[in-house]
Amino acid sequence: MKKTSAGVLLVIVLLLNYTNAYSQGIKVDFLGYTGIADWYGTQMFYGFGYDHNLGEKLSVGLTYKNGYTLDDNSSSVQVDYGFPSSDGDVLFSVYHTNEWHEFAFTSKYFFTDNLDGSYFVSSGISLFKVKNGYNIPSIDVENLGTVSVYQDLRTGYNEQDITLIPFSLDLGHRGDFDGLYYEIYTGIAFTPFGAHPDVEPAFLANHGVETSFSPISFHVGMSFGFGWAD
Repeated sequence: MKKTSAGVLLVIVLLLNYTNAYSQGIKVDFLGYTGIADWYGTQMFYGFGYDHNLGEKLSVGLTYKNGYTLDDNSSSVQVDYGFPSSDGDVLFSVYHTNEWHEFAFTSKYFFTDNLDGSYFVSSGISLFKVKNGYNIPSIDVENLGTVSVYQDLRTGYNEQDITLIPFSLDLGHRGDFDGLYYEIYTGIAFTPFGAHPDVEPAFLANHGVETSFSPISFHVGMSFGFGWAD
């Protein structure tokens, strides 16, 4: 994480000091939705970013986003699992939790001058960092009752760090870039390198526990910022 943050900071510094800079801006994503973690309930996000115009038609940007849920009561998702054994059916529930943040790089093409209000199309690539939690409060074995450990399965809480790499295609509109500006956008994201990494520890995956990210998802966002032109 420290190496990733340092790399993002380095890119921002290089852009700020780029001698052929045309105009730049900083922004806050104060309201956004993404479906990539919709199953976990953490589909909303906020963030902040940096925009950098290149010529009259192009712009690049870096954005940090942090996911959250609108309903604290749905901060975990309960899923029931089971399997047969020599002691009868084994039943257990897993409470899935999810926290994520994202570093996104985007490039935009504006249909008119990028200093004036204009529609744009953009493409992007992201580093989507996730911490999944798996909590098993109890295990019920048909002929033994409630136990804390059965074979390789045990109660307790486990965490797993996951990295996804989504690609995105967006359509949006940005207002006049000199001074206060707004931006709205919508699009789709897809994860060509896989959206369902294996659950860890292995004993969870061995008994059917799976991750549930969306391989193709819809997103929409709104941001406000301050830009300045050379």
